Amino acid sequence: MRRAVCAWPLALAGGIVLILGIPTVLFPLGPDQAIFAYIAHRISLGGFPYVTAWDQKPPAIYLLYVIAIHFPGPMMRNVRIFDLFMLCLTLAAIYLLAGRIWSRVAAFWAALLYGSAYTTEYGYWHMAQPDGYTGIPLCLAAWLYYRHLDVRRIWPYLAAGALTGFAFQLRFFSALIGLFLLYVEWNHANVADPKTVAGRAVLNAAVIRLISFSAGFLLVQALFAAYLLAGHALGAYLMTEFTFASRYARLGGEYSPDGLTLTAFEYAAREDTALFLAGHLAIAIPATMAIVLSLRRNGGRHVREVALLALTAYAGVLIQAKFFWYHWLAVLPFVALLGGKGMADLAAALCRERRRVVAYLGVAAAVAEQFYLTPAISAGAIQQWRGVIDFYGGEARRRAYNNQFGPYGGGTYSYIADEQVAQYLREHSAPGDEIYIYGYEALVYLLSQRESASRFFYVFPVISTWTPPEWRADWVRALDTKLPRYILIQANEGAPWITGLHEDTARVAAHDADLQKLLAARYDLETTIEDFTLYRRRG
Repeated sequence: MRRAVCAWPLALAGGIVLILGIPTVLFPLGPDQAIFAYIAHRISLGGFPYVTAWDQKPPAIYLLYVIAIHFPGPMMRNVRIFDLFMLCLTLAAIYLLAGRIWSRVAAFWAALLYGSAYTTEYGYWHMAQPDGYTGIPLCLAAWLYYRHLDVRRIWPYLAAGALTGFAFQLRFFSALIGLFLLYVEWNHANVADPKTVAGRAVLNAAVIRLISFSAGFLLVQALFAAYLLAGHALGAYLMTEFTFASRYARLGGEYSPDGLTLTAFEYAAREDTALFLAGHLAIAIPATMAIVLSLRRNGGRHVREVALLALTAYAGVLIQAKFFWYHWLAVLPFVALLGGKGMADLAAALCRERRRVVAYLGVAAAVAEQFYLTPAISAGAIQQWRGVIDFYGGEARRRAYNNQFGPYGGGTYSYIADEQVAQYLREHSAPGDEIYIYGYEALVYLLSQRESASRFFYVFPVISTWTPPEWRADWVRALDTKLPRYILIQANEGAPWITGLHEDTARVAAHDADLQKLLAARYDLETTIEDFTLYRRRG
């Protein structure tokens, strides 16, 4: 009964967030989510990442998507429902951590602020990403560490290390939580004199905790290595991360089409940091207030510790040097924690100085002002619920709704175009036929229920300026041997910050000698749908 009473603020925050999040269930998959889902699909058929279906992310996200695609219902809805489930776990992890080090009031606000921002600001392209899932294991790891800091047990630190190890296989920068733990231990040991027996005991206990944490972390890495080794995929994984992904990171992002420079990086870092803070004013304002108050003499050390945790996540954004919007999801849980603390401090200060009714009205006014200054949350929520009405408002309104997920004929991605291409392939090929897309549209494989003829099911890794020769040979051999029923060439799809090329995939395909030789010998041009040109195998 007591636990249920303690959990009611979490239930309230979760209920509000789920109301905001219901419209996201109608979102289709974006290109990234489709890649994760397709690899998960191939894993479900007995394959392994990197050798059966290739992508450059660490493997944990694909294993999570194996669970996601097997939720009951249509595949895309499954992924979105799973994402809401993971959001609920994130809210619970944030609530546990904030409740442990501060109060239930701070925990409520932290969960509510995070969930409100996630469901309204990130959209179909940036939700259900690995960055957004790192908050669960990292917050739980910090919670375990805080909860058992004065208890002589090893398992909590093993578990905290294991959780961090899983987060590491979502995003490598999660290992930076080690800096946070060292700071926590330093603050904890500061109360003891290392020259005394008691002080040395405190230091010895800290060493044992850190060793246990490291053991749990390394155990999870060993389990991932064993899994990949079982599928002969460990070598391909290591080659991917040390050969392709490292070069990819050095290209920068959309802000550096001509290559990464220090000037471009500094400008992008400042601009995107400002955009993140401006887009999350409802969270950033109370978070800043909490940090400032913690700098007072005898200020809350836990605030400073969580601020360091937020800085480690921010360092991860800088290290990746891409500044994609979803990268900031790794920072958001910890900024929300600080925001929750700031809101709790505000409420406590008002309650001390004013009557309860006046204090509550003051808090309500502050919240209203913050969300008014953050239209991405308030307006975003309204727009998404209007989208629900459009989705169920007839065929014309549904098409207009779907067209917001990449305008048809107006960009690199169009959900409507992917649907049309997939329907055409289902009608003009047999279920066992394979296809290949010379582009970046994994969703077509899923919607058409046709498999890729190559493990490189999108073309970027085999056309980049640093493609390993053996990858290119593997890709050519797969197409020459399997002769997919259709080869699709996608126009208006290109990313110099991924491939190092400044041409779209259709232009690259035009002077790809291996592809053109195969098309001339065995294929006929059949039709064009939006940006896709379809070639059908003769015979």
